[in-house]
Amino acid sequence: MGCAALLAGLQPACGDASPVSLVPMEAGVFSQQHERSFLVCASSADFRALYRRIHSGRMPPPTAPRVDFAEHVVVVASMGARPSTGYGIGFVGTAEVEAGVATVRVSERAPAPDTAQGAAMTAPYAIAALPRGDYEAVRFLDAAGHVIARIRLAPKPDPANRVPASREAGAPLSAP
Repeated sequence: MGCAALLAGLQPACGDASPVSLVPMEAGVFSQQHERSFLVCASSADFRALYRRIHSGRMPPPTAPRVDFAEHVVVVASMGARPSTGYGIGFVGTAEVEAGVATVRVSERAPAPDTAQGAAMTAPYAIAALPRGDYEAVRFLDAAGHVIARIRLAPKPDPANRVPASREAGAPLSAP
């Protein structure tokens, strides 16, 4: 199972919501995410796999930032392949939670017309940590406030069913 993804969709958004900190982790313009996408990673394994894919063109690839997935999910916005420099994507302000949905705002930037740009293929991306909370979906809004993606999260694992970190791989589980 990988990061949840949705490539597009347009609906207006409205309403009052509670602000939630959105912690920027990384942004860049040279990723291997060549399609426009909006993703939510709710596990370390999913995030590490996505991070490796984003940075697969770098040698050696960087190590993924550490995230406590018991406390956070990771949101990723990718602009897709672009024909030159001057493009960018990022998260704006804080996230908001209302009616079981966390909303993050995304800003996309294109070079101004008739300006000189570097002749390089780029693929801008941004990564941020979003605290887990009372929401079951993440909605991405564009600068005009239109929904560009809505990702439903898998239920948060029940801590009572967690395997202790000290249990060795392959060792049998014992009853409490």
